[in-house]
Amino acid sequence: MPLPSLQSVDPLPGPFEILDMPGNSSREFTVVKHQVGRMTIHPRDGRPPREIVALRCFVTKDDKPLYPDYWDCTAQTLVPQLLPYLEAAGGGPVRFKITKFGQGPTARFSVVKQA
Repeated sequence: MPLPSLQSVDPLPGPFEILDMPGNSSREFTVVKHQVGRMTIHPRDGRPPREIVALRCFVTKDDKPLYPDYWDCTAQTLVPQLLPYLEAAGGGPVRFKITKFGQGPTARFSVVKQA
């Protein structure tokens, strides 16, 4: 499923809570609803800021007990993998196991929908 265009989505409101995982690690969480929007990211590696399509995943208190109750997924190799599952489920709930391979802009992700 291709991502929507920047022009077709509204800006996501703050605060932002970027899903930031160390390389070669996994995280599991249940998405209870989601929102697609745009945001400006500021890469840590010195690349200039840019506006991207992002996916806000609202999760359970068990998965993220501190405010805010969502993760903002910005990785352009992760968002297109999550979105079809969420759209097919009507927005949630969907439990995922995400594994990140590598670091920085060359990182890739494995997404497994859990039962």
